[in-house]
Amino acid sequence: MRKMLFSVLFCVGISMSAQTKTQQQFFAQIFKYRADKIVYSEHVVNDLKEFKKMLTKRKTSRRPDYGKWRGNASAPETITLSAAEIDFVISELAQANKNKNWSKGLIKNSRLVSEQEMDSIFLDKDKGYEYFKKNYGPVLDHVSKPVFLKNNTVGIFYKGTSGKPLSGGGGFSIYVKDDGIWKEYAMLTMSVS
Repeated sequence: MRKMLFSVLFCVGISMSAQTKTQQQFFAQIFKYRADKIVYSEHVVNDLKEFKKMLTKRKTSRRPDYGKWRGNASAPETITLSAAEIDFVISELAQANKNKNWSKGLIKNSRLVSEQEMDSIFLDKDKGYEYFKKNYGPVLDHVSKPVFLKNNTVGIFYKGTSGKPLSGGGGFSIYVKDDGIWKEYAMLTMSVS
């Protein structure tokens, strides 16, 4: 019995270590062009039921034929998410919503800003941004937990930014690992302010 329990715990540990490594590599590629310190917050999906409906409705995405994708046949022409994969995405995002600071240590040269910290900084709407800019930098990135599917070759991820007061945007996208590089494949949601 002990041997079996040890084996299960060992396998879970290896799986978690592999997932952490995949997340670190993903973030390193997403932020590779940023020379400055990355200041970020963890994006929380408030309405997972609506997000699940949207994923179910848009379960198939087609590879773009422009920019870095023009003529690229190495990535799949379409990606279709199964019901089980959609459930897995929702489960992982729900878990991340409950587990604050899940991203700690995953993004090199970064600083995680908590929700409470943000609330206290922007309590004074007139002075909040200037204080933030002086003490943290000009940009706040927002990231969700990347959820990997299809043998870690497809990821669903939210990335957004906030800059000056009342400016910013972001959205969920599907990313594909193409020749070892994570690339945005299709936008699922988008918001701009």
